[in-house]
Amino acid sequence: MDAKFLSEVSLFKGLEKDDLKHLVPHFKKVEVDAGTEIIKEGDTGVEMYILYQGKVQISKTLVIKSSKTEFSNEDKTFITLDSSVRPFFGELGLLMADTRSATVKALTPCVLYAIDRTGFLNLCEDDYRIGFIIVKNISLVIAQRLKRNNEDLLKLTTALSIALRK
Repeated sequence: MDAKFLSEVSLFKGLEKDDLKHLVPHFKKVEVDAGTEIIKEGDTGVEMYILYQGKVQISKTLVIKSSKTEFSNEDKTFITLDSSVRPFFGELGLLMADTRSATVKALTPCVLYAIDRTGFLNLCEDDYRIGFIIVKNISLVIAQRLKRNNEDLLKLTTALSIALRK
């Protein structure tokens, strides 16, 4: 991994080439086989991952009614991410010991780069400007997801309201 790769990751938008070079040593390379759960829903995590090579699937457990009296858990795939778009996931783990909200599973052999919370906080203390830019970018991602979730919640509430009136 090098600064050029990091420049392609939206999380690092606004950082200079020298800033990106400063980031490189804080990441460790992680290689996983197809089928490996990189992040498991419900576990506590403190690492963020950037997908360098491969494809991953993000899923969440849903409770489904399987009969009149029984319920079962089933995984629902929300999205498949490909390394060509330089996705990252687990970023909340950099800000706090986070209970993972979804499972991320490798669909193919994958190469990822990970940074843990301690390394990230050390980086932020070493260079406040770099830390500020990254935290600002994480905040933008969280804000976009919150806005989308609010819109989805409104649609679901409306659909439920209509269904209950029938």
